[in-house]
Amino acid sequence: MTTPETSRSAQREIKAPAERVWDLLATPDEHHRFDGSDMVGESLTPGKLTRVGDVFTMEMLYVSPEVTDRYRTDNHVTVLDAPRCVEWAVAPAGKELLGWTWRYELEPLGPSLTLVTLTNDWSGTPERVMRRFGVPLVSEAQLAVSLELLAAAVESF
Repeated sequence: MTTPETSRSAQREIKAPAERVWDLLATPDEHHRFDGSDMVGESLTPGKLTRVGDVFTMEMLYVSPEVTDRYRTDNHVTVLDAPRCVEWAVAPAGKELLGWTWRYELEPLGPSLTLVTLTNDWSGTPERVMRRFGVPLVSEAQLAVSLELLAAAVESF
């Protein structure tokens, strides 16, 4: 018997100090620059994340052969440990949490090298929500692309 998959992760070394990577991750206005799924749009919440409990709203776009859907998400910060880890739980704007999270963990490997781990975890997502939204929505390859884009964005930030 196999254990069902409940999360996906990707890792990448980024040639920048953890604080510089953190500055980008803690700024929702920049998140569209490092989205490997092509779903994340503009932030409707200006400024930086400052504490657990912050909520930032994002414009989103879902495209499949059957449907194109524009919507908004409220992202509830559940972990904020600068410059080591940020995590948020996702909800449709104004609605209840869906049960999945996005997490970035930063491990300094030197003064200008950081190991970044990106994890999408849906272990708290009810089966009915998984079916409705097609969870998991993002592949490991898309997570890896997100980290490639993050590396490029950090260099120009």
